[in-house]
Amino acid sequence: MPTNLIILIAALIVALLVFRALLSLLKTVISTAIALVVIVIILMVFGFTPQDLIQEIINLPQTLQQLVTEARKLLGDLVGIAGFD
Repeated sequence: MPTNLIILIAALIVALLVFRALLSLLKTVISTAIALVVIVIILMVFGFTPQDLIQEIINLPQTLQQLVTEARKLLGDLVGIAGFD
């Protein structure tokens, strides 16, 4: 079998794999964009603006930190009550 034919087959296989990966990526991007649009539209129905959503996303690290702090405090109190000090 000539070397050129082997290289051609390998190139076609690689091109097919790259095409499938890009197609999968495109599907993911489109479905994520559609989901975000639906979420924003639902929030707008309830009176929230896209800026409100962006502000909450910006505040998310602080909110999560407060949640973890409160959970640790609650768990510490429960451990103290149970007598595991």
